Amino acid sequence: MNDIPGSVESFFTQLEDLLLAISGSMAVIGMIGLAIMYLGSSWPLISDWKRDNPRMATQVTIGLLLLVFVGGGGLAALGITTG
Repeated sequence: MNDIPGSVESFFTQLEDLLLAISGSMAVIGMIGLAIMYLGSSWPLISDWKRDNPRMATQVTIGLLLLVFVGGGGLAALGITTG
């Protein structure tokens, strides 16, 4: 038999690396979107959108903080590990 526990551990290690890359990319996209939202407030389209969605900026900021905390190793810094 092949090394099944090693294969499973390798799979989850690769999955973790992939998810960390995705969360980092999402954080960058979210920061760019938040910057456009704040800096583009003088544009009619964005100002109308912000007026119609007043809680949106707060929700985006909370989501970005969670992405940075979890994706940046915040759980590991607290001593929460998977292994």
